[in-house]
Amino acid sequence: MVEYRSVLLVVLVHSLTISSFKYINETCSSLAKISTDLETKEGDTVQLRMVYCKLSHLENELVKFNFDISWAFNATTDINNYNLIYVSVVFWCLSPFELDFINPHNMEKKNIVLALTLRGECKASVQNLAVFAKATDLRLLGLKGTKVKWLAASGSRNVTHGNDSFTNDMKKLSSLVVQDSFPANIPAMFSDLNNVWWEMAEVNFERVPLKGIPEQWRTTMPLLQSLLLVECNLTKPPEFPWSDSTLEYQRGLRRTADRFHTVTSTHVQGNLYVRVLRLDYNNIVDLTSHEFSGLLHVLSLRGNGLQTIGPLCFRKLRGIQRIDLSRNNLVSLPQDLFRGLTSLRQVYLRSNKLKIIEQKLFKDLKNVTIVHLRQNNLDYIPKGLFNSLDSLEILDMGINNIRKIEENPFSKNASLKVLYLDNNRLSSIPSWIFLLPDMRLINLSSNGLKFQDLDKALDSLVVPVEGETKQLRDLDLSGNNITTLIDSDGLKMIKREERINPIYQAKYLYLLKLIFDQTEWKSAGL
Repeated sequence: MVEYRSVLLVVLVHSLTISSFKYINETCSSLAKISTDLETKEGDTVQLRMVYCKLSHLENELVKFNFDISWAFNATTDINNYNLIYVSVVFWCLSPFELDFINPHNMEKKNIVLALTLRGECKASVQNLAVFAKATDLRLLGLKGTKVKWLAASGSRNVTHGNDSFTNDMKKLSSLVVQDSFPANIPAMFSDLNNVWWEMAEVNFERVPLKGIPEQWRTTMPLLQSLLLVECNLTKPPEFPWSDSTLEYQRGLRRTADRFHTVTSTHVQGNLYVRVLRLDYNNIVDLTSHEFSGLLHVLSLRGNGLQTIGPLCFRKLRGIQRIDLSRNNLVSLPQDLFRGLTSLRQVYLRSNKLKIIEQKLFKDLKNVTIVHLRQNNLDYIPKGLFNSLDSLEILDMGINNIRKIEENPFSKNASLKVLYLDNNRLSSIPSWIFLLPDMRLINLSSNGLKFQDLDKALDSLVVPVEGETKQLRDLDLSGNNITTLIDSDGLKMIKREERINPIYQAKYLYLLKLIFDQTEWKSAGL
């Protein structure tokens, strides 16, 4: 567990430049360092320090304020000039401020990879940000709030080809984050064709009303890797990506190895950016004729009210590993929707209105590890639906209307470990369910199961030998009629100490261990 330590630094400012203003407060607080998911070439995990600077005054007008940037770093006294560290500095203007960043002590800490965010009623010029960029390695610029404004400044138009002192510092920006703002508040320099942001890798807009993205970005951000447009009122997807060229993390950094190998992660070379197009919670309802294309690792269209999707929608994608169509209004999917997507690993279709899944939907998707079909209107699963999914580890089909699952829906080489079938309408335990050798968890809760034909299902159950690691560890049958299990013929014979096939006796007792703990055994009279 990460322990947070708050270091509070309060500075009451009384410089001559603002002496006529009343009660200007500048408060910078810092949280203890936490680990990021990045490491250096030497294998050292990069630490993150977060600094919050709150500014307020009691004036009824805009106050121009000279802010010494060293104040923002005084709360991080343990930062040396050698170890690479991420620092996120947030200026939160609780009152209207025109910020003029200054560096009178010529502080320079290029080992700091800086994320600078303005929120509230802050106003600043783009040229003014060069003070931070010159003192640190400024990589992320964040704008949060409708009242964050950019002021015109001479010489700020051409920031990559001009002769100004801040030219070579600003061009290293790699991430732009804009939240709860308007398009007019976004600095025009990012769309100015005189500027090329060669290291810009990620653009993240949330709750910014857009009709589309500027066409100029194809030229000004030629190597953009990820585009996130969430709750932006879009009615159609942008044409992205516009380049298949990959981009490496700055300063030789790479994602840590433990994160790289988790089942939910993407399998992308650790020193490269993951290429993402996220269009969640917009108004994209019709993809009948749209075709995504290019090199992309993650595509998300969650929460759009999407109703129709064409069979060729994903056909031209290369390298795609995760597709998320959750929380839409899809009733059906073309059977060839995922055809040819051999790199696909994760499919999220939860919270739609799907009534039927075509038998060939997942054909030849041998690398898929996760399929989410939770909270749809499915009533049966056709035979062999998951036969091609040799790598499938997690399958969630909970909260549907499934009454029947045809025999042998999985291949003999299935790697399934987790299966959710809770809140359906199954009346009996499928006999094939215990044939899956790697299974760890099965959730059959709230199905109205009856256990009269339990012997048939137990034919497939293999009781593990002592010390065996591959075994079913969790079988959830809560919300079913457990009394029919307790009253089954096999358990009655065991309780009466009558002769019963020792193999079946072992299977019954093993099944009970999965369901009950020892105290529940006694209360059930076992």
